Amino acid sequence: MTRKQLFRPEHLRWRVGRKVGRTIYAQLADAPGDHDPLIGLMDTKALAQAAVRAHNDRLMPKRSWRGRRPANEDAQATPPNPVGPPRATA
Repeated sequence: MTRKQLFRPEHLRWRVGRKVGRTIYAQLADAPGDHDPLIGLMDTKALAQAAVRAHNDRLMPKRSWRGRRPANEDAQATPPNPVGPPRATA
């Protein structure tokens, strides 16, 4: 007899629901499925997306997302200035 391996939701990637956008699911496979366990329901879509993004970023840093686009493309578009602000010349 084989024993089914149980996964804890905090060790899996999360995703936002497909219809309403306020539900949060633990994603069992690479693609979203109909049998993903429900984590909870948030008040707004933005709050659900922020919670999923924060959990997934903490679970897996950006470099390990294997080619997926960053969640916040605007922050990636303008890299910080390594030299610093321009100096005033007299």
